[in-house]
Amino acid sequence: MRCASPSRGRPSHQPAQRARLPRLLGYEILLHEACLALGTPGDVILADLSQYGVIQRQAARWSMHWAFDTNHSAFRLTLRIDGQPLFSHAMVRPHPVSGVTHAPFVTLATRS
Repeated sequence: MRCASPSRGRPSHQPAQRARLPRLLGYEILLHEACLALGTPGDVILADLSQYGVIQRQAARWSMHWAFDTNHSAFRLTLRIDGQPLFSHAMVRPHPVSGVTHAPFVTLATRS
């Protein structure tokens, strides 16, 4: 399959080769089970993951008092991860051309 204008004659779909992910118009294709059914909004998402912030917190605790009489110790490890987009809404350029907005996460509209 070839698409002349966005990809300038290069293949629009490139299957996976070795350890690389498949690509569509130069973008990596990631499949995820949380996406909605095909043909509904949210089934295809174009995302710039560099605009997604992730925070992680780790903690490790050790207790020698848990089973002191049997010479046992206990460890507890916790890892908490949370994330959200860095921008809460779409951005508009200072001199918008016909009201064009830009956003790092875009879903396709309903189509038939």
